[in-house]
Amino acid sequence: MTKSSSSRQVGDVKGSGFQPDRSELVRTPRDLDSLALDYSKRPPELEFLRISLRQKLPPDILVMHDKLVAGGKRSIAPRFANACTECSGEVTVAGGAKRLAGMFVQCPHCGTLLYG
Repeated sequence: MTKSSSSRQVGDVKGSGFQPDRSELVRTPRDLDSLALDYSKRPPELEFLRISLRQKLPPDILVMHDKLVAGGKRSIAPRFANACTECSGEVTVAGGAKRLAGMFVQCPHCGTLLYG
């Protein structure tokens, strides 16, 4: 592992050179959801894991994650057959649709970040 990859900085996705790994962008919020929404996993030793996962996310994604989890919702879900798998609402994505972190669209019904 190089020094640059081990000392990743959280910052503006476009301006700071923050280059998130696409699979990590999906896995990290799901792991955070699991820690935040499963109250049986609240031992202090998991706090380090929660902090390290939060540092892997771009700030705009982290803000949305925090807002959704505070409302008791999962922050990320796959989009399947033009539907949100969290709320089952229809989600059509036009070619020029705004994508967060280059890969997510936000469900217009529940706000969940959708991939796929």
